[in-house]
Amino acid sequence: SGGSSQPPSHNPEMYTGTYASAGYPDFEVKFKDDQLLAFMGGEWCTLKHQTNDNFRLGIEKWQEFMDVRFFTSPNGMVDEIAVGIEPMVDDVIFTRKPLVVSQDILEAIVGTYDLPFEGLDVAISIRNGTLAHTATGQPTGEVILKRLTAESLLAQDKEDERQFLEFWLDGSKMVITQPGIRVEAPRKM
Repeated sequence: SGGSSQPPSHNPEMYTGTYASAGYPDFEVKFKDDQLLAFMGGEWCTLKHQTNDNFRLGIEKWQEFMDVRFFTSPNGMVDEIAVGIEPMVDDVIFTRKPLVVSQDILEAIVGTYDLPFEGLDVAISIRNGTLAHTATGQPTGEVILKRLTAESLLAQDKEDERQFLEFWLDGSKMVITQPGIRVEAPRKM
């Protein structure tokens, strides 16, 4: 069937990234010109939405179609995809590769952010090649870098997988989210 009235489970940016599986080239997904594309067979091909997290990948030069299913981890991140590469073989599982961000981007985010609570702020530093956060009176925690867009860098707390920190690349603010909570923290100048 050509598409679905049921929208994808996630914002298209959540599917983007590079996924790996032993013995196969990396499977890369990007969002461009309002469509999801996957790099397969040496070319960018359209991922057409079917239902929920199920898509159909059309490879024009081979005149073939493959089913692609994205899997969401309990923390809400799209971490794996299953690709029906060969009809007679089980789907190949590709796992999201960690995001690598330049030192310049990390350094632009380092600073102190003002929480909207009296006397509380969050200091962001670089530790072990990633970002670390220290809220007033709290131990330092590290994050896992998840998604980079033109505007922001999304990270997930290593200790509390339900907590996300999104940093604006212009250095203006960070937003901390947990289920049911959204806290905006402007950067102290």
